[in-house]
Amino acid sequence: MPESKPRILIVDDERANVHVLNEMLKDKYEISVALNGNQALKRAFSNTPPDLILLDIQMPDMDGFAVCQQLVQQPETRDIPIIFITAMGDEADERRGLEMGAVDYVTKPFRPAIVLARIRIHLDMKHQRDLLNRISGIDGLTGIANRRRFQQFLEHEWRHCIRSGTPISMIMADIDHFKAYNDHYGHMAGDDCLREVALTLAASVERQTDLVARYGGEEFACIMPDTDLNGALKVAHRLHQSIIDLGIPHAFSPVAPHVTISIGVGTIRPKREQSSPRELIETADRWLYTAKGSGRNQIAGDVNLMGESQSAISSDNISENLPGTGVKEIPRVLIVDDERINLNVLGAIFQDGFETIMAQNGEQALSRATQTPQPDIILLDIQMPDMDGYRVCQMLKNDPGTRDIPVLFITVLTDGADESRGLSLGAVDYISKPFHPSVVLARVKTHLRLKHALTTLAGRNKELEAMVRLRESVTRMVGSDFKRPLSGIISLSTRLVKTPDLPEGVFSDLKTIEDMGFQLLKMISQSLDLWKLERGVYRVEPEPVDIPGIIRMGLMETDALSKARNIPVVLLVNGLPADPDDWFMISGEMLLCYCMITNLMKNAIEASPSGKTVTIDLRQTAGDSQIHIHNHGGIPIEIRNRFFEKGVTYGKTGAAGLGVYTARLIAEAMGGSLNLKTGDDMDTILTIQLPSA
Repeated sequence: MPESKPRILIVDDERANVHVLNEMLKDKYEISVALNGNQALKRAFSNTPPDLILLDIQMPDMDGFAVCQQLVQQPETRDIPIIFITAMGDEADERRGLEMGAVDYVTKPFRPAIVLARIRIHLDMKHQRDLLNRISGIDGLTGIANRRRFQQFLEHEWRHCIRSGTPISMIMADIDHFKAYNDHYGHMAGDDCLREVALTLAASVERQTDLVARYGGEEFACIMPDTDLNGALKVAHRLHQSIIDLGIPHAFSPVAPHVTISIGVGTIRPKREQSSPRELIETADRWLYTAKGSGRNQIAGDVNLMGESQSAISSDNISENLPGTGVKEIPRVLIVDDERINLNVLGAIFQDGFETIMAQNGEQALSRATQTPQPDIILLDIQMPDMDGYRVCQMLKNDPGTRDIPVLFITVLTDGADESRGLSLGAVDYISKPFHPSVVLARVKTHLRLKHALTTLAGRNKELEAMVRLRESVTRMVGSDFKRPLSGIISLSTRLVKTPDLPEGVFSDLKTIEDMGFQLLKMISQSLDLWKLERGVYRVEPEPVDIPGIIRMGLMETDALSKARNIPVVLLVNGLPADPDDWFMISGEMLLCYCMITNLMKNAIEASPSGKTVTIDLRQTAGDSQIHIHNHGGIPIEIRNRFFEKGVTYGKTGAAGLGVYTARLIAEAMGGSLNLKTGDDMDTILTIQLPSA
């Protein structure tokens, strides 16, 4: 599907001017026209607002200054770049237009090439700003919308519903007994649980106009514009069931053996100056509190139509309809013996606290072992006329549906060979007749506990496998959806910074965008790529990387630290002071190089005595490139032999000891190495060797 063209709104009361601009722009942009200020405002506040506005000043009903003022004051339109194109060439008019919020001011007659270039720059900047805004609206742990994005979305849709007169609904959901989950499974497992719940909730919302966000902690919210209470309740039930279907084990929840959520639903029909988004949040939160207070794992909600009838939906305890939710199951014992007296005796032993199932031959035993619900344990006689117990046990163990049911032989056969044969077939115990009832009961209870433990472990293994799959999924999502566009933002910002005659404010904004992009990329890389590097599965996608440019970015990041410690950092190329035009390219990944070099620069500055210089010397040969980072602080002998190992640190409180370790992994992943030279003279040289581009 081809990418849509950027939308440009031309606002001018002179049709000749509109015609000239339209002819100039129509091939690259989607053009709309307004012949006066009121038309301009109407189009700007439409469902398809422009990406940029070209605005004349001199218009009869409402001049361009008034239009600009209204646009920049409204949240829906204040981020649309406005370029004044006008015959008013006075400096005071230009200053007034820019102070009101316009991004540029072009006087007539204009040169088409200049107007096109300025439009392109401002559209690129808006695109970058929109990308960063979207990224800043993502919750770092779960990957769904965060509280900031939630608030922005709610306010925007609230205003929309005021204009359209439609209701808006909100779901507040809370993971039941999440503190107990964290306390018993650990915070890493808790984080994985939050991610899986968040992604499941987001995937369960069918309309693109709805938003699922992490509201805080283990609490999530879903905003549904143009949705009444009935529609919201349908969504709530779908979200509730989706979490039950996940089946995340929660053995320490008094509500159910798996993770569940409580949900509150609120609906309001907004009216101008009579309500606020906060009322919707409070309504949904109040009903969430009701759901939790009524036993959790359920849905509660009401509708408040601002002066219209108010009604409540009684909360249904969903757990009553679900198997195993808070109700302790009774163990089921299958007793197999062809002697009625033996069945009666064994049945009497298990009459309290157990459900007994009887079978008098092998065929009955095999049939009842496969019925639903299955027995939890089988007591099996050996000597039976049609099919002996050995054969029954063998068939049970060969069937995947019954192989995990523990089998205890109870028999008069006391020979050691008989017992050995029974255990070799897969039985867990062998009890000889006559038996003592308390011994049989104790052994059955022991094997039931073991079976429960094994079942729990199997469930946790599945949970761990699901967590690994989720982590890989999130890693792929973040790697592809975040890193690639961020790299594009950085590259584009770097090119735009070099544009001649940029206004000072624009240059500063571009540098800020570039810096923020690098910081975000570094955070993503450090949090998601380290485990891949450790396992040797990180796949490098080599590209030419400008190392002097990377180092200059690193100098900006470490500037505050170097100034605070009075440690200048000097960049050399082949032993000579670096020139802005020096070209030093290696083959690797830009982000990996940035993380590696800035980590080592920071360490060098921290390790160097105050007032000494840290030197970075770039040297290139035909085959490879070397980056020498030299500081005048020595490596303590206590850690010298373990310097590149994970977690090694010295004298830095709270440090994780990952900087040098990660740098080594990065260098090796890109086909290079990281080497250390240090000695008693207290100088340290770290050498990064990488393939040349």
